[in-house]
Amino acid sequence: MNSARIDRALKILQYLGHHQEGATLKRICGDLSMPMSSAHDLLRALEEIGAVRIADQRTYYLGPRSLVLALSIVDAVDLRQISRPYLAELCEELNENTYLALRSGNTVTYADRYEAGQTLSVVMKLGGPRPLHGSSIGKLITAYNADLEKLVLGTPQLDQLTPFTRTNRTELRKELETIRARGYSVSDGESVEGIIGLATPVASASGAIEAAVHVSAPRGRLAPDRLPQVLAAMSRTAAAISAQLGAPADAVAEKSLEEIVASEEKRLANAG
Repeated sequence: MNSARIDRALKILQYLGHHQEGATLKRICGDLSMPMSSAHDLLRALEEIGAVRIADQRTYYLGPRSLVLALSIVDAVDLRQISRPYLAELCEELNENTYLALRSGNTVTYADRYEAGQTLSVVMKLGGPRPLHGSSIGKLITAYNADLEKLVLGTPQLDQLTPFTRTNRTELRKELETIRARGYSVSDGESVEGIIGLATPVASASGAIEAAVHVSAPRGRLAPDRLPQVLAAMSRTAAAISAQLGAPADAVAEKSLEEIVASEEKRLANAG
């Protein structure tokens, strides 16, 4: 399908979105100045994939797939708006770049960020997919979503992004279990050497974990004596955002500094 055809399909969907009472083929063509044969072919294709539905053999409405997509977009926008003041406050508190990460299909990506004034900082590209097995946000969201965990552990060959990327499935399965138990994820040089990435879970109103608060910095700025304090602040931020989204009280538990210190001592001991 060429770009002009995609553009016409999107115009039809936008039109039906603004005419929830439905519209006939003739009306759509007249209002959009579109050839009837072209519009008919597009509507048939959109109907086949569930983006459009037809009633009475003549009136077209938005289909279930379009409605799900629209709701997903609204949810993502609302999440960004809700999280921004919390990310800004966390950025100021830590003097580190802070990010909002989101699940997008079978990938995770950075959706928003606040930049600190550090001379040496790690600036992650917004919108780009991150590896599910080799990044803190990827491992975190995979750990809380059974379908992603099945996908990752079933991948024939996981990319060795750095010498520290975990590609052994048995080890990766165990780490995902540990992430769920301790409530945060750490990536130490697994996607970029010398960089530590941290992620804490954000829950939606349904309790699903499809978003995360993220911080990444050079290893020297996230030394063992500081890292638990950063994670505690991130956990507090993620819990606050989750509460604003209407998440169940037990969906995301804020981790205390003492809990995180204990978890980090265990993680470092196992890594050693």
